[in-house]
Amino acid sequence: MTQQIGLGTGATAGTGGVRVDIVLFGATGYTGALTAEYLARAMMRERFRWAIAGRDLQKLERLKKRLCAINPAVRHELGILVADT
Repeated sequence: MTQQIGLGTGATAGTGGVRVDIVLFGATGYTGALTAEYLARAMMRERFRWAIAGRDLQKLERLKKRLCAINPAVRHELGILVADT
């Protein structure tokens, strides 16, 4: 699930029409990556759909790969949103 979005788009943008519970903007920064890792671990306890968002698709894809190593369920439950500014 990858899509480029602009400001003002809805909660389903970039997720194949599937609503997400959380969109983590700035996911590839230091604090965002720590938060993403926390959410990947939290998926072991609770079920939710979420997406990571940022401006650099390659960084977002690398982050998703790291998160899949923490929790393989991330592969199917995590969307990627590429924001334009």
